[in-house]
Amino acid sequence: EMGVCVDFDSNAVIVPNNFSQNNVSGQATNSIKKIYPNAELQTIRGNVLTRLEKLDGGEYGALVLAAAGLKRLGLEGRISRYFTTKEMVPAAGQGILCIQGRAEEDYGFLQGFFDEKAKECAIAERAYIAYLNGGCSCPIGVYAEHLDEKWMRVRGLYYNDETGEYGKMCISGDRSQAEGLGVSLAQELKRNVDWIF
Repeated sequence: EMGVCVDFDSNAVIVPNNFSQNNVSGQATNSIKKIYPNAELQTIRGNVLTRLEKLDGGEYGALVLAAAGLKRLGLEGRISRYFTTKEMVPAAGQGILCIQGRAEEDYGFLQGFFDEKAKECAIAERAYIAYLNGGCSCPIGVYAEHLDEKWMRVRGLYYNDETGEYGKMCISGDRSQAEGLGVSLAQELKRNVDWIF
């Protein structure tokens, strides 16, 4: 059972010296290339501190890392730019914490942490990913957010591995239809990207 959903800040971040190279995940590659078309993209290994040492040593011109991780390590001062979710659509569920437990236990003490809006965002994002058969290694992204008390927006990124084509799109609708919004966005975006070829 889903007991708690809490929404946390999860913006992607760039930490540059002189921008020329990046460390990026699968779903971020196309977004970075669009923002910085002349960038040479490379992968980098190691924990955050090792990666920053490589950056400071001149092996890379910039890194793209999760802002939340840098903040937890007290390295927020290294952040030079946050990406918006419009620029870089994150992987599903980023910034949402869910707690699962045995059905027979009493979890009443967690009710103060429950966030209905975060739950609805998680439902929309999971429906989007499920429709596209996505997983951790798929270069697709989705981000749901509430616009007001009635409406929500779901933004998606879909990449076709076979053709190399990708697209972004967003839809808005009644938040009570979160799952349907996620599926509708996935269907429309897949149809538009796959139609090109």
